[in-house]
Amino acid sequence: SRDDFQTVTITITGTDDGIVLANDVKTMTENATGTARTGNVLHRVMENLPFELAAGVPDLAAFRADAAVAAIVRGAMAAEGLRELAARAEDELSYADQVAELAYNALTTRLTAHATGSFRLCDVRDRLPEVEFHLPVPAEAHEADAGHRSTFVKGFIDLVFRVPSPALSGAPVYFLLDWKTNHLWDGYGRESLEQAMEHHSYGLQHWLYTLALQRWLAHRTGGKFDPQTQWGGVFYLFVRGMRGGDS
Repeated sequence: SRDDFQTVTITITGTDDGIVLANDVKTMTENATGTARTGNVLHRVMENLPFELAAGVPDLAAFRADAAVAAIVRGAMAAEGLRELAARAEDELSYADQVAELAYNALTTRLTAHATGSFRLCDVRDRLPEVEFHLPVPAEAHEADAGHRSTFVKGFIDLVFRVPSPALSGAPVYFLLDWKTNHLWDGYGRESLEQAMEHHSYGLQHWLYTLALQRWLAHRTGGKFDPQTQWGGVFYLFVRGMRGGDS
């Protein structure tokens, strides 16, 4: 049921290259040059932001001006040790506006999956942020290390969500998603994205996340989850390459 999905809590984390504050605000892609703290800020924003706020405003300017959005962005900044930045109104506005732009573009860009067609994240109601998991490690994988005591891989999935599938008469299809704030200097075309995925070993992360989530879904549904029809796939969203709409 919807309530069951909302109350679930099922830890692989990665490091992203983020952004630093720009002197003048143009777009996030033009201005950003890297600090991991901005990746953390964005993750906090996306964990606490009601996605529907992006659907209920006419444009980016209105989204930035929304009091709830502004409070969430400032709270994320403060949590990452940017309180001194928040004390300087001009700098805070520049930084906060850029983070808000990243969030808005990610939520309003149309995504496409075979099982569901196109959709926007701001229209998705059934979602779980920061889903924790513990994945058992087979004994043979660490038995050679006598001092190794851990038997689980711990990680957090940035977002788990489900979307009704017309092909399944409205039954849900499940997805997992990972936010990436990496600045890709060669742009966000297919080749550049594939190189980033390989360089950061995101393929391994993808595999572990998928394994953990599919096992949990099978357990949660009493074995009724069918990955052949109900698994939508994995989204790695390099948010700095997203522009909203179909872009």
